[in-house]
Amino acid sequence: MKNFWKISSYLKKHLSIVILVTIVLAIIIGAIFNLTALKSLTIPLTILIVFPMMIGLRFQDIFSLKDVKVQLITQIVNFALIPFIGYGLAIFFLHNQIELAFGLLLVALLPTSGAMTISWTGFAKGNVQAAIKMTIIGLFLGSLCAPFYINFLMGETILIPISRVVKLIFIIIIIPMILGQLTRIILARRYTEQSFNIEIKPKLPALSVWGLIGLIFVAISLKAKFIVSEPSIIIQILIPLVLFYFVTYILSSVVGKFFLIRKDAVALVYGTALRSLSLALVMTLTIFQEKGAEIALLISLAYIIQIQSASWYLKLVDTIFR
Repeated sequence: MKNFWKISSYLKKHLSIVILVTIVLAIIIGAIFNLTALKSLTIPLTILIVFPMMIGLRFQDIFSLKDVKVQLITQIVNFALIPFIGYGLAIFFLHNQIELAFGLLLVALLPTSGAMTISWTGFAKGNVQAAIKMTIIGLFLGSLCAPFYINFLMGETILIPISRVVKLIFIIIIIPMILGQLTRIILARRYTEQSFNIEIKPKLPALSVWGLIGLIFVAISLKAKFIVSEPSIIIQILIPLVLFYFVTYILSSVVGKFFLIRKDAVALVYGTALRSLSLALVMTLTIFQEKGAEIALLISLAYIIQIQSASWYLKLVDTIFR
């Protein structure tokens, strides 16, 4: 068991490299073999990603009256500004690839990256409690608002079955949330809050890594033959993705610098620039049947950019928020 946690921790620490290797292996193996049967693993792998995060979250933190200003500004940036940045870039760069345009819009619609948002905020000495609250609020608001934004912005080109989205949200968010909180209650009988935070909570994101790697492998391998036949699609995807993250970091940094104190500004940046790519990935694979794997490639590449950008931004925090 100790070796399992060592391996999990190593994978989490080197996630950007691990994802890149996973994408390459998925393309090679998927191009050789027919892996259609793996699609049935989509929901279980997603639950493996979400469930550990739900154990670590304290939902009572939502109802505290602290951090009202930073929470309000964060949600304005997340739902009034960033979706339209993503939509503009999608239409400009991917207007001939409507499915890929949808993928970029979906990335822009689902804020906060769970453990990543919280951990990078902590690394940068930001307001971790505010980041935790952003994660919970963003998870629910993003899940509820995404179908309506999609219908409003792309309703004429892509039909999204609202009932299927609601059912999916129930399966991959509500059920893991209930099970996660029940698990937390059971663990509370054995561990104090302090020992839970020291012994259990740090291991939870590492457990989610296995689900993430599996989900990316399934997503890419299903479309491997298409990627091999059209390698230029990777460059076509990377340009708007890099621009999206670049513009988002600049926007949230400017807003944070002018309206918030340093620790809240850091939480704002990592609560807006980092997106909920796991949720975007499973929504893509579940809602879309044939086209889902193309969009999944975009989201998988977004993982690499997101992790690297979070690391690079950490080195700039003290310079930006002096």
